[in-house]
Amino acid sequence: MSNDDDETNPKSRVGVFGMGVMGQNLALNIASKKFPVSCYNREDEFSSRLFEALEIAKKELFGEEGEDERLLRAFTDLKEFVESLQKPR
Repeated sequence: MSNDDDETNPKSRVGVFGMGVMGQNLALNIASKKFPVSCYNREDEFSSRLFEALEIAKKELFGEEGEDERLLRAFTDLKEFVESLQKPR
């Protein structure tokens, strides 16, 4: 991990911009291989359903209280998304 990580909020090694069908599957595949990934989607009428589907998939992948759940984080704020990534970005 890089120097800008901390134990409570590790930086993601990969960022996926867009949580449509392809983006969700890509993010879940990367996270299942134990690589931290941050996901971004703009906030619109469909994004709440996309993030609900992502949460369901996270529970199936990591379990209800899986510690690996932090491997996959979702953002609707672009600045927070970028700041969640390791440097170089």
